Amino acid sequence: MRSTPWHPTFPFPAAGFLLLLLLGLFAVASGGTGPSPGGFNRGEADGAEAYSILTFHDYTPPPPPALPPPPAAPAATCAGDLRGVGDLDTQCVVQDSVSLSSGVYISGNGSLVILDGVAVTCERPGCVVSANLSGGILLGHRARVVAGWVSLAAANITLGNDAVVDTTALAGDPPDQTSGVPTGTYGDGGGHGGRGASCYVKKGQAQEDSWGGDTYAWSALKTPNSYGSKGGSTTVEKDYGGGGGGVVWLFAKEIVLNGTVLADGGDGGTKGGGGSGGSIYLKASTMRGGGKISACGGNGLAGGGGGRVSIDVFSRHDDAQIFVHGLSVDQAQGQILLAGATLTFGLTHYPYSEFELLAEELLMSDSTIKVFGALRMSVKMLLMWNSRMTIDGGRESGVATSLLEGSNLIVLKEASVIHSNANLGIHGQGVLNLSGQGDTIEAQRLILSLFYNIVVGSGAVLRGPLINGSSDEMAPKLNCEDESCPMEIFHPPEDCNLNSSLSFTLQICRVEDIDVSGLVQGTVINFNRARSVTVQTSGTISATGLGCRGGIGQGKTLNSGISGGGGHGGKGGDGIYSGEHADGGSAYGHAYLPCELGSGSGNVSASSTAGGGIIVMGSLEQSLPNLSLSGAIEANGGSLTGLASHVTIGGPGGGSGGTILLFVRTLLLKKDSVLSSVGGIGSNGSGGGGGGRIHFHWSDIPTGDDYVPFATVKGTILTRGGVSEGHGFPGENGTVTGKDCPKGLYGTFCKECPSGTYKNITGSSKSLCSPCPPNELPHRAVYISVRGGVAETPCPYKCVSDRYRMPHCFTALEELIYTFGGPWLFGLLLSGLLVLLALVLSIARMKFVGTDELPGPAPTQHSSQIDHSFPFLESLNEVAATPDLMLSYLDFFLGGDEKRTDLPPRLHQRFPMSLIFGGDGSYMAPFSLHSDRVVTSLISQAVPSSIWHRLVAGLNAQLRLVRRGNLDATFLPVLKWLETHANPALNTYRVRVDLAWFQTTALGYCQFGLVLHAVEGAVAAELQGGSVIKTDQQSLNQNTYADSQLGHSRTTDALLCKRITGTILNVENIMMLKDRRDLFYPLSFILHNTKPVGHQDLVGLVISILLLADFSLVLLTFLQLYSYSMVDVLLVLFILPLGILAPFPAGINALFSHGPRRSAGLARVYALWNITSLVNVVVAFVCGFLHYKSSNKKHPSMQPWNFGGDETSWWLFPTGLVLCKCIQARLVDWHVSILEIQDRAVYSNDPTIFWQ
Repeated sequence: MRSTPWHPTFPFPAAGFLLLLLLGLFAVASGGTGPSPGGFNRGEADGAEAYSILTFHDYTPPPPPALPPPPAAPAATCAGDLRGVGDLDTQCVVQDSVSLSSGVYISGNGSLVILDGVAVTCERPGCVVSANLSGGILLGHRARVVAGWVSLAAANITLGNDAVVDTTALAGDPPDQTSGVPTGTYGDGGGHGGRGASCYVKKGQAQEDSWGGDTYAWSALKTPNSYGSKGGSTTVEKDYGGGGGGVVWLFAKEIVLNGTVLADGGDGGTKGGGGSGGSIYLKASTMRGGGKISACGGNGLAGGGGGRVSIDVFSRHDDAQIFVHGLSVDQAQGQILLAGATLTFGLTHYPYSEFELLAEELLMSDSTIKVFGALRMSVKMLLMWNSRMTIDGGRESGVATSLLEGSNLIVLKEASVIHSNANLGIHGQGVLNLSGQGDTIEAQRLILSLFYNIVVGSGAVLRGPLINGSSDEMAPKLNCEDESCPMEIFHPPEDCNLNSSLSFTLQICRVEDIDVSGLVQGTVINFNRARSVTVQTSGTISATGLGCRGGIGQGKTLNSGISGGGGHGGKGGDGIYSGEHADGGSAYGHAYLPCELGSGSGNVSASSTAGGGIIVMGSLEQSLPNLSLSGAIEANGGSLTGLASHVTIGGPGGGSGGTILLFVRTLLLKKDSVLSSVGGIGSNGSGGGGGGRIHFHWSDIPTGDDYVPFATVKGTILTRGGVSEGHGFPGENGTVTGKDCPKGLYGTFCKECPSGTYKNITGSSKSLCSPCPPNELPHRAVYISVRGGVAETPCPYKCVSDRYRMPHCFTALEELIYTFGGPWLFGLLLSGLLVLLALVLSIARMKFVGTDELPGPAPTQHSSQIDHSFPFLESLNEVAATPDLMLSYLDFFLGGDEKRTDLPPRLHQRFPMSLIFGGDGSYMAPFSLHSDRVVTSLISQAVPSSIWHRLVAGLNAQLRLVRRGNLDATFLPVLKWLETHANPALNTYRVRVDLAWFQTTALGYCQFGLVLHAVEGAVAAELQGGSVIKTDQQSLNQNTYADSQLGHSRTTDALLCKRITGTILNVENIMMLKDRRDLFYPLSFILHNTKPVGHQDLVGLVISILLLADFSLVLLTFLQLYSYSMVDVLLVLFILPLGILAPFPAGINALFSHGPRRSAGLARVYALWNITSLVNVVVAFVCGFLHYKSSNKKHPSMQPWNFGGDETSWWLFPTGLVLCKCIQARLVDWHVSILEIQDRAVYSNDPTIFWQ
């Protein structure tokens, strides 16, 4: 029963085609959930944003394919040649199978449909079946087209389920002058895309050198059009070789491939070789379906070589399986998408062919590409989702290197793997991204080059060599026994090509930025000509345990199994058990520019441990600009793992650490990062491995003002030796070195020499930073760090405070002092200047101040007549004394009243008469006796006025020396003077004077004075209160008589006299005086009246000198305080406002005033200001002491009383001021005494001289 004809719609709208292209790179027909836009999604076509190369690259699809030229055969008809229904200009339906005897050419404007199960065959070798239709071509279920050359061109071509286009073993003759057909009778396979196999081995050759037919037709890789070659035969009589594969060309806008396209070589059986595969060329804008494309070599005594397949499709959405065993080239000018598909290339047991894959985009989802041989792939974009690309180069080293080029993007996601057991190079110009967990690229030798960016995500792996492939022939041979350094370690080649003769097992070359969050693992890892390498927290670059199992520093092994640890940067630890010692391996290599692999321990076997590998970043010519490490870079020695290392006695020791050689410009080791080359752990009783070597070879180390820190180390750098799990010894530590630092810098990381040191030679040792000469550092300075370190002396420094001035860190005061030559010369100059100015002042004083009268009793100040106010008064006279004693009297001229009998009695009738001292015994108001006209006239009745005046002058001179607060001691000289000078002279006139104490008021206020009484007769006066003032014993009766007279007078005129209370003072009772002492009493020892001295001019000169010295010291003190703080200056200046400055103008005023009395009064004011200013000086002293204490905490070596020009001399100027003011006080006292007492005879101890 015939099936109903199927009438497909063949027009292909251009808008729909463009829309399909924009749906995204990862959309597939089956739908489903895939990766995010970072990968590819089979279900993104349904509403999600498309992700395609079109959105990322400047790329336009190719034009629709052109139809091939028609062959020379005559055009076939639908009904005649094909036995179909209809015609070729509308639709031709082939309903029955047709066997053609010769080739046909089918053309027309319609379409061709071959129904289910119908076959169109031409089984003659080289038979051509060609169709060129404007419509479409449909092969139904299990439909077949068989011929030697099948060429189909239409708007769209559809191969239904199990439909076949087959040219197997129907090839015509191969091109002329080719050697694809093997010679001889050895049953070799034919060659085409790949060489045919051969089981015959010629004498002197190896199996791998024996081949069958050769490859040919290299000039038509993109458009393969050659037949495959026949296989060889084992006899001449009969050809047992399999036929070559034919040619299949399919041209359409859209190809739907659910069937099979075959161009396989024929089988040769047991007596002939297999034929080689033919050629398959598919060109379309879009290809869909899940069919099979095969151009494999045929089987036989020796297999045939594969053919050639070229797929020139812009957009593929299929799950087609492509089998090209033995094939050399698979080209896809558009996009190849493998979803759940498997692509296999080469023969499993003969992996000697090369496979070339060219495509715009290769998208793999849950797919596998297996290559037995070598792969050369060139794509613009390679995206792998849970896919695997395996390249099996066999176990022989003769296989070619596989090269993968992804010019724009290579992305591996969802545990995708690119695996090669041979050499593998991956090049690109864009991004290589291993997105995450399980994504792996690994090979025995791996080189990644020319990418802009390489990202190794967390859990992803870059590895070279293979971990389990060390015993393979393809595993890199390590240079373990040679101490010389391979030149490529320091000078890697610039071309970045994979060279198996180099030492590197994993090389990343000419990549701008490398970001590692996963694992980069290899034996000899090289990062060359990169811009930056960033190792994230989860990232690791590791060569741990991938070094030598033997090596130069291999640990010794005893028969008991005990081994010493491997040595490298440090000696390996010795193994020990039951008194036996196994020596650890010796140290070897160079600490500077190390290049050696670490050594192992134990026998060179699977149970031994290996040393660490080598990690090199940069080169001598091109350093790595930036290395940022948050994770780990490790080249540790290996350790024996498993239970045996914990339980059994013996076993290998730890492997030694390897080498980490960093040619870098800037380094950042973040917190918790690790840079290690430590020794491995020794087994129970065996020694630990020695530490490895880490070297930093800095480039372009900035110096001087251009210096910036280029290494920030917050992580850990380890080269320690490994320990032993038993009684074995640990290995010695390895080395961490850096390039020799220029002047001013030291250490591994070329840091600036510490403050106070300098370095003027090249080297890295800290000992090269020599201490700066101490004599070049001022006492108040501290060394400072400068950019680039200190390369020469003198070392830079700064003053400890801004109050000090460079370059000597002097205060303002010291700047002044040292400007004039230092303390001694300054002091000498200042002294000379003070003396000179004092002389000028003295000369000016003598010139402008005239000679005044001698001091004497104050004259009575006559007032003017005031009769205009009180006409009845003729005169009113005032006797002025001191503020505490004012005397006045009135003279009344009443005319004749002086003759009255009741007038006051004469002097002897007034005895005893009391004369009270003026003043209070202070410095400004000393005790004194004022003798006015009334007193003088009264006294003159008994004593001549001259005698009385002389007595008053002498008494006042003695009273000047009496001080309040010390009356008992200072009144004694007055008592003695009265007994030795006054009374002997008054006795002549029968008058005596005694010192007495009076209480003149009821308030308890007391005063001192004299009591005058007559000598003859007993004169006594009964004082109120029962006290008696007594004279000598001889005059007792006379005093009794006088008392009666005095009592009569008082009773007759009570208004003229008032009783007083007191006592006469003598040597016995004067000590009983109660004298209160106030707060300022101590000042009386400094400021008090003294006896006059001679040399008045000299005293004035010295006062001038001290006055100027005082003012100079005040200014110097202010300068010193200013160096402490301006607050100190204000505090000293205003604690008593301007008290410290007042003595100078007061002294000048006193020196240049007219008149002795006025000068003396001003001098006393000057003396008071001088003493008062001591309060300001004390404050200055306290400020200096507090500043010294605060400075002493910073500089505890300071001595507080040291004479110097720094904080230790804080006491010098205040002390000088105190001494100066004390000396001034004494000189001012002398000056006052000279002014007040110009007759020095009043202080004579000889009464005769006194009374002369």
